[in-house]
Amino acid sequence: MSNATDQSNFHFEFNSSIDEDRFFRTLLTKRLKAHVDRRGFWIITLIVSGVIIAVSWIGLDQGWLTSPTIFALLICFLLGQIYMAFLTTWSTRRIFDKLHELDGMAQMTWRVTFDDLSILVRTPNIESRMSWDTIAEVGDTQVMVVIWYNTKQGFFIPASVFADSAARTAFAEWASKRLRSATALSSVIKSV
Repeated sequence: MSNATDQSNFHFEFNSSIDEDRFFRTLLTKRLKAHVDRRGFWIITLIVSGVIIAVSWIGLDQGWLTSPTIFALLICFLLGQIYMAFLTTWSTRRIFDKLHELDGMAQMTWRVTFDDLSILVRTPNIESRMSWDTIAEVGDTQVMVVIWYNTKQGFFIPASVFADSAARTAFAEWASKRLRSATALSSVIKSV
């Protein structure tokens, strides 16, 4: 439920679902992918492939291996790489889903208050207040409004707390405007 008491004060109370948590993780993964250097993965793959090809060539030359065996070895290596990528993705999702369940996230009520000066986030165990100039970005999707502290941390307000998509968009615009104002003021203060 949302309660917009005036244009400069918003209060939201909600519980996050597993689907919302998954969507947030998807957004986070997209943000982090921009900073991941995939060259290491490709370098290791090329080195291992090179070793397999060299050993296969030596084995073929010495008569220890046959051409079909080498072909099967290379196909198995390629399938193993694909399987590893699938298994890593699948197991990571299962781990985070289980953590969501074990931490009782679906039962935890989030109470978030926005005003002109700060954001207050309350859960049963934590209370955190941050000023707008400590926020890195505000994002709006059809599923949620995301408040990013930095590249890898943030929290979200699910779209279900808004009356409609226009209310969600209006809130995201208000939050973005508040962030721009705080950032501009902070820059002026730092330059003085």
